Amino acid sequence: MIAEPTITAVSVVRNGEAQLPGALRSIDAQTPRPDRILVVDGQSPDATADIAKAHPGVDYLLQPG
Repeated sequence: MIAEPTITAVSVVRNGEAQLPGALRSIDAQTPRPDRILVVDGQSPDATADIAKAHPGVDYLLQPG
């Protein structure tokens, strides 16, 4: 039996407070929808982390400084 492939969307962002909500909506609208959404934050001092963590289905990863 062949396993179904999984789809992961990765968004690498720094100071993406203004753009991240739209990017996540765009990812959600994809067909097929990704099985996993990973947001990699490059130490943003703005609200990027809060936005990513509040979005359903997002795995948030903070890059080390």
